[in-house]
Amino acid sequence: MLYDIPPPLPSNETHQEWSDASFKPGYLNQDILTIPLEIGLIGSLNYFYTPHSKTLFPVVDEATNQSNDATTYTRSFMLPYAVGAGALVFGGLTLCNDDFRIWTQARGFAHALLLSEVATSGAKVIFQKKRPNYDSQIQANHGEDTDDSRASFYSDHANQAFAFTTYTSLLMFKFSNSIVISTLYTTAAVAASSVISYSRVQNHAHNLSDVIVAAVMGTTISGLTFFRVQEVDAEINSHVHEKKSLVPSSTSWQITPNMLYDEVGRVWYTADLQVSI
Repeated sequence: MLYDIPPPLPSNETHQEWSDASFKPGYLNQDILTIPLEIGLIGSLNYFYTPHSKTLFPVVDEATNQSNDATTYTRSFMLPYAVGAGALVFGGLTLCNDDFRIWTQARGFAHALLLSEVATSGAKVIFQKKRPNYDSQIQANHGEDTDDSRASFYSDHANQAFAFTTYTSLLMFKFSNSIVISTLYTTAAVAASSVISYSRVQNHAHNLSDVIVAAVMGTTISGLTFFRVQEVDAEINSHVHEKKSLVPSSTSWQITPNMLYDEVGRVWYTADLQVSI
């Protein structure tokens, strides 16, 4: 006969993980609130922008009255490449590494880009530094100032390019099984980000200092976000393993009766007990 003993319920299934109010990018219960808030903050900064009577940037005599050249690498031009590169990184890591939590890392990636954008929008609204082509824009608009003409500090193109490069490169080095592929990807991504950034100087949309600060800020914010997401990912793994350890495996036992004869013909009755845990 086979008797199954149902496992007892765990005595403690309520845990206090993530009960504190610290910022935890990558944790779903917080992301559903913080990501919309970040998007709303970016929209608010740009919507309620009010031009100052003069720029608050301490250096106001950088090169101005440059030609108003068209943007070489527009957002519409770069978007397909960014989507393709992101899909290759996230898709490839999902296929080659079982420890890669794609949705946790994707939300962390979104945080890195959004927080970088919050910093850029905030700097532009606060400092309102004139672009190198500021005077040309005034002439083109018959003396009317434009919001964009005071958005030189710092470069959003460079900021987003290096934020993208930093997060995806760190993902490659942490979760990829090939240091060679990770190094090649990072080299190509940094080169592309550098070209995009310098194009803003060539187009007279930014000074060199604008793109250098943007590269540093995008790299820093994205890197800090990445390492914070990895801490959250480790907490999630620890939480999952702890829950599994609290649930006992099912136990079953089986008794098999036996009848044996000894050398003098006596009958002996025995039983085999098998327990599976």
